[in-house]
Amino acid sequence: MEIKEKVAYIKGLAEGLKLDVNDANGKILAAIIDLLGDMAEEIEAIEENAEYLENYVEELDEDLGSVEELLY
Repeated sequence: MEIKEKVAYIKGLAEGLKLDVNDANGKILAAIIDLLGDMAEEIEAIEENAEYLENYVEELDEDLGSVEELLY
């Protein structure tokens, strides 16, 4: 299960419990759940960027290997 799916599951649980967002505890839990959602989106973006960079570095390594073959 992905992080975003886990956050959605937790959000669903909170909605099922019918948290009172006017209550102090309900406000805190709602804010934490929102924060978890934001964090999950950021983590997903970082993972996508890391995958892109990994592929880019692999391409550079292959190109460098070709240049080394030509020079040596």
